[in-house]
Amino acid sequence: MDIITKLNNALEDFDKSISIVDPDNQDIVRFGGSQTDSGYLFSQKDTVDLIDLYYNSRYKDGKIDQDGQRKLFMNICQFKANVAEKQTDVDVKNYNFIPDSEKDINLVWFLKRKFIVWTRENDYGQTLNDLNKDYSKYGSCVLKKLKDKVERVPIRQIICSQDAKSLKDAPLEGGYTIIKHKMTIDQIKKMPDWYTEGLDFEGETPVYELYTLIDPEYVDQTGDEKVLIVAYVAPELEIEDQCLFKDVIDEVPLEEAHWDKQDGRWLGIGEVEKQFENQVAINMTENLRRKHLIWGAKKVWQTQGNAVVKNLVKQVADGSVLEVGANGVISQVPMASQNLQEFQLSKNGWIENSDQKAFAFEVSTGEALPSGTPFRLGVILSQAAAKHFELKRENFGLFLYRSFFNQLIPIFKKQTKAHNIAVANGEEGTEFIKEAVTNWNYNNKIQEQLLNGITPDPQKIRTEIEAQASRTPFFFVNMPDKVYDDAKFYMQLDITNQETDTNAEMATLTTLYQIMSQK
Repeated sequence: MDIITKLNNALEDFDKSISIVDPDNQDIVRFGGSQTDSGYLFSQKDTVDLIDLYYNSRYKDGKIDQDGQRKLFMNICQFKANVAEKQTDVDVKNYNFIPDSEKDINLVWFLKRKFIVWTRENDYGQTLNDLNKDYSKYGSCVLKKLKDKVERVPIRQIICSQDAKSLKDAPLEGGYTIIKHKMTIDQIKKMPDWYTEGLDFEGETPVYELYTLIDPEYVDQTGDEKVLIVAYVAPELEIEDQCLFKDVIDEVPLEEAHWDKQDGRWLGIGEVEKQFENQVAINMTENLRRKHLIWGAKKVWQTQGNAVVKNLVKQVADGSVLEVGANGVISQVPMASQNLQEFQLSKNGWIENSDQKAFAFEVSTGEALPSGTPFRLGVILSQAAAKHFELKRENFGLFLYRSFFNQLIPIFKKQTKAHNIAVANGEEGTEFIKEAVTNWNYNNKIQEQLLNGITPDPQKIRTEIEAQASRTPFFFVNMPDKVYDDAKFYMQLDITNQETDTNAEMATLTTLYQIMSQK
């Protein structure tokens, strides 16, 4: 099967739903008592679309209902996703470099310092924030290794075998992994070794980055086993070869992490998807209550006579006298809703369930605990929420750990050439640099005086050199080319620094202080 056919089959397959819970035997009464159970059908495309709609307070069928009224959207998804994002935040400063031996201590210190500078130059901190947002919002995040950088892959651009275990495994198990791009003609022509003969179009065209197994004959290879390739295909272009580029690769250059995992589907389950039912229920409750309030605001009158005008608002002026028949008493029709309290109870129940799903208690969101909450209970809730998000941060940290060694370090070492490092005097961890500079200048001064026939005074010279070093604002260190290639170290992500609840500690100390004062 050629590459174009492979792509078309993959795109057609991705538009279909897959079954995670088998819908067979629908006539059998299951434990839930239903005879119309349709199982669990899943569509990655529809799920991602619904996540984006709900996150941005949009309805799938528009904002106007069947009565022509504006539908309200009380968004609970966005807040829950933002709380989770805050609790699982990881920054570049959380990367700790641990030397493997004593001789590598100073070299690893320079390596970490250079790495932080490199991440700032390549805006890697923003990449971490974007990945963390995808992680909690969609339930999955993906990082791709390019030739000289790493970049986040938007979840909306990913087309893959929906039941794949991972994006790396999908092509190897007979499936596919695709990243959809939108490219202009100038962007395509800038790509090296791409086929661009006869290329002529305006605007943007979809280009699919396809990872799949294919027969070796289609990539000028020999043998009986299929080979893993990457191909860039533009199926909407009217050119001779829509496969703009293809190459044999060893593995798919993608790393991924998932918030919650469900067997049978690749896409993880994020905080927005967890709130789907709660969002539907709260919107239904709010819009129904709104209709009750609209009816309750109307003024409707009733009478048994027929000698009264039809519309009191429009047809009766101030000071008018109404002529009513013998039995034509005018009275107001009771329009006030009698169910507003039930609406509020229903809404509160769904919101409480929403908070439980997302662990979005007051201790997680930063809100004050309800009045009268025992201090011990607040500490227990804080610890429970911290443990939940600690697990999510650990999973995210393992993903970043894999990416660090598989993607970042090769690029970082490749781009790090011979360079001079300016180190501020007094910067944390720079004592060894100051000592090395002092000793080097001290030895040079001793040698210089001996060669000039002067008897040196070691104590005086060292005092002068140390005083000069203390006044120097910067030390400049010349690092040779490929100096970090032989550095032996391991990387540790500090993902537990947020376990300490400052508010809880302050409350504990305050309580202790009050008890001690009374004693």
